[in-house]
Amino acid sequence: MAQQQKLPRAVPQTALTGCLRDRIQAQQDQLDGKRFLSLDIESYERDHAFLTEFGWSISHPSATGPPTITAKHFIVQEYLCFQNGAYVPDFRYSFMHGDSETIPLGDVLQHLEEDLSVEGTVLIGHGITSDFDMLESVGFDPRDFVSKIYDTKQIFQAKFAVPAPNLAKMCEKLGFETKYLHNAGNDAYWTLIAFLSMLKD
Repeated sequence: MAQQQKLPRAVPQTALTGCLRDRIQAQQDQLDGKRFLSLDIESYERDHAFLTEFGWSISHPSATGPPTITAKHFIVQEYLCFQNGAYVPDFRYSFMHGDSETIPLGDVLQHLEEDLSVEGTVLIGHGITSDFDMLESVGFDPRDFVSKIYDTKQIFQAKFAVPAPNLAKMCEKLGFETKYLHNAGNDAYWTLIAFLSMLKD
């Protein structure tokens, strides 16, 4: 079971960034041709125990061209009555990269386990520890199924030597125009696009 490494707080910011940059550079060649799965979860703003949306996007490597991407978005049937809007926008019906499915939470977790369990899958997230915390509340740990995990916030911080921004600002810095973030499917899609972009540069 892979565990995401936590960086010691005592390390100075410049040294921290250098360590991350060196680690990412050293592993870039090993990631060529890998299958990446980026994950995002949305929850009810007044009680994060209610997981309202799941999104993940999968990058399928190709020997003859750029990878193809499959984007998935699931709305949790049990929690349709919990709507955001006071603190974060509710864009659950604004998935831009395919069709949403409204199904029970147990079915969502089964689909997620199946996709994570494909051999060689590398898990990607943006601030992924918060997604781990939410999944832990329903007894699911994606680290049981993958051996490598990358956080785009850490990668961005290492490449640009600046504090890690939110997803919208990161994509803007990388030259991507996003729409309807805080939809789990859209967030997962743009997290994957950002990761692939930073992997190439």
